[in-house]
Amino acid sequence: MVAVVSLLDAKHTRMVNEIIADLERIFGLKGVKITADPHITWLICEVEKLTELKSYLKEVAGQTTSVQVKTTGIGIFTGEHPVIFVPVIRADGFNQVHAELFRGIRTFSRQTVNFYDPDNWVPHISLALRDTTSDLLPQIVQYLNQRTYNWKIQLDNISILKNEANQYLLDETYMFANSVKVG
Repeated sequence: MVAVVSLLDAKHTRMVNEIIADLERIFGLKGVKITADPHITWLICEVEKLTELKSYLKEVAGQTTSVQVKTTGIGIFTGEHPVIFVPVIRADGFNQVHAELFRGIRTFSRQTVNFYDPDNWVPHISLALRDTTSDLLPQIVQYLNQRTYNWKIQLDNISILKNEANQYLLDETYMFANSVKVG
């Protein structure tokens, strides 16, 4: 499986990583480190030919201008190991990019994860997952509630994270048409 994501800008990467470090230090949570970089996931899929996905994403990125997204509050996906996240507000330009990626990738992928279907998609930035518990949840929420999460983030890339040994590692990044890659 691969994840098609947009990595966050340097400022928001730093902010999210500080929160993740605090959650590890205070609550011992480190499951979110399944990925190295904070991001927003467009979709997760299984493709037979990674080169086909790369070609498609390069083309889409070359025709896409950066998209500003807004976040607010914190959210929780319930379950045995609740996922705690910063919700991303869905808006027209953001939804259009997602719909194009979902439509295009479905034409050659063997499987797309249902959560990323445009009718089900809840875009977010994960803060804690995999090692959270219902017992810890109230304390974590109380801690996170001390901050505000009203951010404006400029998304300027589409990236591929490959699942290797139960970690999602950065494989490739494609900058949007009006972006300048720094570093």
